[in-house]
Amino acid sequence: MKRHAVIIAIHANHSDLEISQFLKVARSFVHKVRRELEASDDNVKSIAKRKKYEARSDRVRTSQFVQQVQGIIDKDPSKFIRAISRDLQVSECTIRRIVHEDIRYNPT
Repeated sequence: MKRHAVIIAIHANHSDLEISQFLKVARSFVHKVRRELEASDDNVKSIAKRKKYEARSDRVRTSQFVQQVQGIIDKDPSKFIRAISRDLQVSECTIRRIVHEDIRYNPT
């Protein structure tokens, strides 16, 4: 929403400083949007959208890794999360997140 407000303010011929102070955004952000507008010949549609999100290349929580953790839990449901994280050499927080968010395992 801030990007749209910046675009409208730029079209109203306000300065970068005025826009950044009024909308409480960084002046560098306003300048970046202004440069994108100029580069696209004022094609608002092309720059109004949010940028695409790219997943990190070194991420651990892949579907294969989640299946591996699922297999370990299926084989031995009493195995501690700390032991699983030690065996797989990843942080305990990562394993907890996989168990609770991805697998949705709730020991009863």
